[in-house]
Amino acid sequence: VSVNSAAICPGGSTTLTATTSASTPSYLWSPGGETTVSITVSPSSTTIYTVTVTDGATTCVNSGSGTLTVNPLPTVSVNSATICAGGSATLTATTSATGPSYLWSPGGATTTSIIVSPLSTTTYTVTVTDGTTTCVNSGSGTVTVNPLPAVTVNSATICVGGSTTLTATTSASTPNYVWSLGGAITPSITVSPSSTTIYTVTVTDGATSCANSGGGTVTVNPLPTVSVNSATICAGSSTTLTATAGASTPSYMWSPGGATTASITVSPSSTTIYTVTVTDGTTSCANSGSGTVTVNPLPTVSVN
Repeated sequence: VSVNSAAICPGGSTTLTATTSASTPSYLWSPGGETTVSITVSPSSTTIYTVTVTDGATTCVNSGSGTLTVNPLPTVSVNSATICAGGSATLTATTSATGPSYLWSPGGATTTSIIVSPLSTTTYTVTVTDGTTTCVNSGSGTVTVNPLPAVTVNSATICVGGSTTLTATTSASTPNYVWSLGGAITPSITVSPSSTTIYTVTVTDGATSCANSGGGTVTVNPLPTVSVNSATICAGSSTTLTATAGASTPSYMWSPGGATTASITVSPSSTTIYTVTVTDGTTSCANSGSGTVTVNPLPTVSVN
């Protein structure tokens, strides 16, 4: 009597068959108690199966055994990682398998490690086959994807020499700020650029370490050009002063006097400086110019 031996992986099964010289054999297997020439078995650990064969012609009895070796599944573990949206992470399979082969899902990679950049939180599973036993096991790691914080910055329009405040608005739970121009670390900054400038702030979420940027533009409108003629008069006379302005739809305010026209007629009793403030109707930017009216005294005249 002889019985084949075999090796399986946990959860697998195989067939053991008795080979005998008995002319009219009967069979009894142990463990199990089957009475067939072949049995299909699935033990959880390595087991010796013995078959007792009785020859029906002679009633002589003999036994034979086969060993079913149960090879262990390879251990498999995979690290997990946390990234920010747009970032990447390396996942590595660690296994007890001898001569292992790998198959990752999703992706289909066949290497020990993979570099991944998922758009959303994803679980990656690797199936490892032991090159010696052909037993297979799997392990998984999760890449958690944290969103970038939303960042917006208001824009503003100022006149040359003016200032404005820019404020960053963000979805970050514990934000940290760094402004590109000046290096301020506050949510708001007050700026006074001499020309149109884009200000960018980078916000890092203290909870996730994810960072994102937003920008606002400060548009700087020029001041209108303003000039006023000067004049010389004699005491008691008058003259006209006219403001010339490089402004769109200008409005005027004279001082002294409070006139709101482009030209004024004045008759000061002494030399006087007249100032006009011109506001551009499109940009609301204002500038001033001055003209001087010099008053010469009349000559004194006496007759004896």
